[in-house]
Amino acid sequence: VVFDELFTANRDWLKEDQLLIVLAKIGNRGNNSENDGELRVSAEKLYDLAGIRSHFAKEIRLYCSPSTLPQVSRLKTLLMPYSSQRKTQQVGLSNTNNKNNAQQTGCPISLIYQNQDATCELELGADWQVFLHDDLLQSLSTHFKAENIKIIY
Repeated sequence: VVFDELFTANRDWLKEDQLLIVLAKIGNRGNNSENDGELRVSAEKLYDLAGIRSHFAKEIRLYCSPSTLPQVSRLKTLLMPYSSQRKTQQVGLSNTNNKNNAQQTGCPISLIYQNQDATCELELGADWQVFLHDDLLQSLSTHFKAENIKIIY
């Protein structure tokens, strides 16, 4: 069961034949003898794949070396469309309160740079937390090797 308030808040992205992940509560259907033993599953939150990935991811780590420095220079361009900073600008411009976007928390990013002499970890600020959309992960995979991108859950 998806109640009207939750359905209405998420209706813009709910589509037929699209993956839907539901955080639900299971309880008894009723208190009368007619419904004893029947269970009711009630949705509490709805997510698409990118939304659930972003909700449960603790951090995304990008491993860099001297050979990957040209790709790091493109990082701002890759991250901006998916960053918390971008979402703040869009919400401010539209004056709408999209409850689905409010549920989508940004994932922190850490850059781990390593050369022959040292290793350094740099955590990007809150404005650079990202929504882990499939397009972002594809873009990162195009510029970095798969083993240099780690999502920590």
